[in-house]
Amino acid sequence: MDGLTRAVLAEINAQAKDGYRVIDREDFAAALGGETEGEALEAALLYLEGRGYIEIRYAADGVYCLRSLPKGAAYADPPPLPAPKGKGRRFFWAAFAGGLAGGLLACLLCVLVFG
Repeated sequence: MDGLTRAVLAEINAQAKDGYRVIDREDFAAALGGETEGEALEAALLYLEGRGYIEIRYAADGVYCLRSLPKGAAYADPPPLPAPKGKGRRFFWAAFAGGLAGGLLACLLCVLVFG
């Protein structure tokens, strides 16, 4: 997905979170930081609709009635990564205790053999 298409999807997600919204070409141009060519915007919208990111109810004369689908909302806001479990700390202490026990055993054997 190119930068324009990503920006268009972000604008749709910002404006049409909870259902269909009517958005005109000037709204897209203002949100994207300048004039947007009609053909490039149309191509981006058709790409997003064809891949299941948005649904377009109608499009006429630069006015679009559309909404973001769950796939589009998930693309814009990926789900957070799960928090790490507490196993790392427990593994550290188990390895530490094993190393300490091995060191003490080796010391004891050295004392018995050479002492």
